[in-house]
Amino acid sequence: MKKVLVTTDFSSNSKAGIKFAIQLAKQSKCELVFYHNIEILQPTSWSPEKYHAFAKIENERATKKLELFVKGVYKTMKVAPGKNTYITEIGVNVSELTIAYAKKTKANFICLGTRGASGVKKLFGTHASNLINHSPIPVFAIPKSYKTSTIKNIWYSSDFENVAKEISHIEPVAKSLKANIDVHHYNYLLSDPATKNMLEAAAKKLKNKTISFVFHKLGLDYSLTHYLEKDVKKTKPSIVALFTKQNRNWFSRLFLGSNSTEMSFATHTPLLIFRKTK
Repeated sequence: MKKVLVTTDFSSNSKAGIKFAIQLAKQSKCELVFYHNIEILQPTSWSPEKYHAFAKIENERATKKLELFVKGVYKTMKVAPGKNTYITEIGVNVSELTIAYAKKTKANFICLGTRGASGVKKLFGTHASNLINHSPIPVFAIPKSYKTSTIKNIWYSSDFENVAKEISHIEPVAKSLKANIDVHHYNYLLSDPATKNMLEAAAKKLKNKTISFVFHKLGLDYSLTHYLEKDVKKTKPSIVALFTKQNRNWFSRLFLGSNSTEMSFATHTPLLIFRKTK
């Protein structure tokens, strides 16, 4: 983990993402780039020259505000700011601009705070859900209720379709944080000896001192969401890692796919969301 783009809109919700990013930097020495987007409309009576001059001044003002805002969070955490970068851009589509800037600067991750309220839209907000559904760069989504603590383990829910490749994406993060990876797989056929042996054989090739596997038997009475909620609450991991099929609107399926209106752990546990590939 080398560079993390941390977005903020100066809201109290966004402070959670900043706090988490600071914790990442403390443990992994990654570079933090703090990013803010502003929208400046051009009055029809203004010339392009006048607008650009005004926009430049406003952009510089916003950048100073961004730096003061972030340093205020550092102060509350009693942590000395590192050699960070503070960037403000002017534009309308915040999500597209964030992704474009992350690509341009070769950021390894995007980090942002989420709302932490009930209901999917309230929980994540439009900007966060757009990033989660469209960003090719992994996204850390940090709930408003996040409390700073040492990152010790990453709880990874795997469908085992491409577990080795997905672990290869998580492992560098875990190593940089000196954290363990706990792989959890849920299966209706776990009582079938052939299925269980196949899973255990695959796990044996991948497990080591820092990577462990847990297999869970799915029942017909409850959804996968129910089991995920229950086990995450029980184990209280530092991060929950998920791989998403963005073109299948995973967001709605995962968080609205059961009688529950949300996965309640998401209101407390940082999520690390990767785009699922073949």
